[in-house]
Amino acid sequence: MVEGTDLGSMLRAGIEALPAFDEAVRDRERVVIKPNATAAQLYPVTTDVQLIRTLIELIRQRSEAEITVCDSPSYAGLAAHRVFSTLGYFDLQGRRVSVRCIDPTIGTHFVEVSSLSWTRHAKLLTTKLVQEADLVINLAIPKRHHAADLSCALKNNMGCIYDTFRTLAHLELAKDSPAGTEAFDLSLAEFADAVHPELTIVDARSILARRGPAFVPGESEIVEGVNRLMLSGDMVAADSYAADLMEKYDDTFSRENRVNRQLDYAQALGIGVAVPEELELIELSA
Repeated sequence: MVEGTDLGSMLRAGIEALPAFDEAVRDRERVVIKPNATAAQLYPVTTDVQLIRTLIELIRQRSEAEITVCDSPSYAGLAAHRVFSTLGYFDLQGRRVSVRCIDPTIGTHFVEVSSLSWTRHAKLLTTKLVQEADLVINLAIPKRHHAADLSCALKNNMGCIYDTFRTLAHLELAKDSPAGTEAFDLSLAEFADAVHPELTIVDARSILARRGPAFVPGESEIVEGVNRLMLSGDMVAADSYAADLMEKYDDTFSRENRVNRQLDYAQALGIGVAVPEELELIELSA
């Protein structure tokens, strides 16, 4: 966890403190960066393009890998491309760097993944680019979410899941019953397990509180001055820390029931560790 106000300095300090980052990117052929492109609204609703640009620079200092920035927003066609354009993502394209907006409805963009540990799904379809990558970096933002309650490391993987599975999860939630809510929470963890990025970076310099995942005037609140950047190979640990931050800055949020259930199931699937006492936390200032 890096505390500071300069994004570039914070990311560099965090990367340098990760003991395995150099090894993780060295001699890799394909690296995928998965941002949060949920709306045509800038950070903290979506991933800051400057964070992606700086991350690409840091990877380039260590590797000549082909870097792809990709997401599969829950809308297809020109609308998604307009979002990417508004956020400045297409400006990142350059030497061995491509930007892909994946149509979530085209099956050829996805490949099958399964796990005997899952209780909700026999199989899932996940983004082909992600599954074929040597290294996947998940760029998440702590924000409230109308469906998941908290959107951060685990939830950000939903953008790599074929649209039909996302729709079915939301239909379960729409039943407005404890069973439907539980089904959505378990699905969210299984989506994250199917993608399973090697590194998660949580940009918590600011937090979208009260209402999300997009900013709604009069209902959402942008909390500035949080000044945190988290880097971890453990999505569960990152979300646990993000939930603590959200409880601190949003008095309408509690991690009890919904988020804890997501984290407990994710831990049971072997995705990570939800108990703070079992984690090693390195705290830095930049």
